[in-house]
Amino acid sequence: MKIFKQIILIVLAVFFITACNDGIDPITRIEPGPDEAAPVVTLISPSGDVNAPTDVSEVDIRFEATDDIELKTVSVQLNGTSLGSYDSFNDYRRFIGEYSEELALGDHVLEIVVTDMAGKSTTKTVNFKKVNTIRDLMNEAAFHLAFNGDYVDEVSATAATVVGTPSLGTAGVDGGCYVGAADSYLTFDATGLQSAEFSASFFLNITATQATDRAGILVMSPENPNFDDSRKFGFRFFRENGGGLQQFKLNAGNGTAEKWFDGGVAARVNPATTEWVHFVFTVSSTGAKVYIDGVVVKEDTFDGIDWTGCNLLSIMSGAPRFANWNHLSDESKMDELLIYDRVLTQAEIDLLGLLNN
Repeated sequence: MKIFKQIILIVLAVFFITACNDGIDPITRIEPGPDEAAPVVTLISPSGDVNAPTDVSEVDIRFEATDDIELKTVSVQLNGTSLGSYDSFNDYRRFIGEYSEELALGDHVLEIVVTDMAGKSTTKTVNFKKVNTIRDLMNEAAFHLAFNGDYVDEVSATAATVVGTPSLGTAGVDGGCYVGAADSYLTFDATGLQSAEFSASFFLNITATQATDRAGILVMSPENPNFDDSRKFGFRFFRENGGGLQQFKLNAGNGTAEKWFDGGVAARVNPATTEWVHFVFTVSSTGAKVYIDGVVVKEDTFDGIDWTGCNLLSIMSGAPRFANWNHLSDESKMDELLIYDRVLTQAEIDLLGLLNN
């Protein structure tokens, strides 16, 4: 009797399985049809010229190869050198190629050749250029102190007059850097820097141990037998105590009056920071702006600098021509001082800020 019940259960199970499958079509092969189209190659990156912050750096290459029926082979070459050749694919209709190659500045050629099972072939050749727009922008400067082993302006090949005992460090934003010391600074003949439009860009690593709470940083000012009158000409960029922090200010003269560009709280930096801070100020015949790390901290109208008597550039001190308020030497570190005879744009300022990355 027990065996009989088991036989009945097996019969019922078979019946239900057959009933559940009733009406389902069996799997049948569908022919893919004729291979009518050649493979398609879509380049994802680079999408144009590649901008890089250094002369040699990695460039990402990514592409997609597809076919309407089936891929047979994919081969990739960069500047005549093979990056890879493939003849088996997880997805027989689609292949993603991804590479990261270290390339120097200049022109490069990427070639991708894809064939399908019918023998049709597609070749995609991509010409692109690797550029360093930061370096290009730096090369446009009218004055450039890189502090890489010396105090020489890279544009004029002129060496600074060194006052006191500054030194050169090795941990700047782009190589070496200036290291300030008490009663120390640099000067240059500034005759060639007296342009109608003016921009200065530089990085500071601000000291937290300086005895004075103020210092001059960048000054082009006339000799000052009358200090109040002297501020009607040229410019003075300096720092002072502001709420226990260091507040950065620009003072400029149009020949008849001076004007202050003081961002207040927005222009303050903690002197205890160990980070490099990017400073830029621009002056034209219509206005002036002060930037800290790419952010405008002060802007106002202005009708242009009068350069009368401003034939000396002081770096990292107000001395000798802006020392009356004790804006003397800055013991901080400075790097990549660039001066332009035009107004830098926001995009260019952001680009220069990448030197610190």
